[in-house]
Amino acid sequence: MKKKPNLMAAMTPFPYSVQLHTLLSDATKLMQEHEVHHLPIMEQREIVGVITKHDIKARGALLLENEDEGKLQVKDACISVPYIVDINEPLENVLLTMAKKHQNSALVTKHDKLVGIFTYIDVCRYLGLYLKEKFSTSDGNEAA
Repeated sequence: MKKKPNLMAAMTPFPYSVQLHTLLSDATKLMQEHEVHHLPIMEQREIVGVITKHDIKARGALLLENEDEGKLQVKDACISVPYIVDINEPLENVLLTMAKKHQNSALVTKHDKLVGIFTYIDVCRYLGLYLKEKFSTSDGNEAA
């Protein structure tokens, strides 16, 4: 990485998303099928939230005591307030804001349209690759 890292290089482009009235069971299946932990929530073409596996486990367990599991929707378990950033926001600003606000994801937009998601998993992957490239020798070992 010769130039300063940017958000577009580190994010996951075109994330899977769900509608506000999607059943929780369907959202869970989507997360399992695609091995993701976060799903942006859309209503028509607008971002209205984000739901995580943690949200589903935490809220879903409480709601199941009082509701029929088959009727629970994403809107019933979504407690996350999404952190939304423009694709041109400097990566360091996004990272520092995520840390300060304890956000585990950022929904990335371009011209107010969802184009990506940047999660703590993306941070780990990108930092790992950066460190590997920066500090590995040509034989694959770490430089001293």
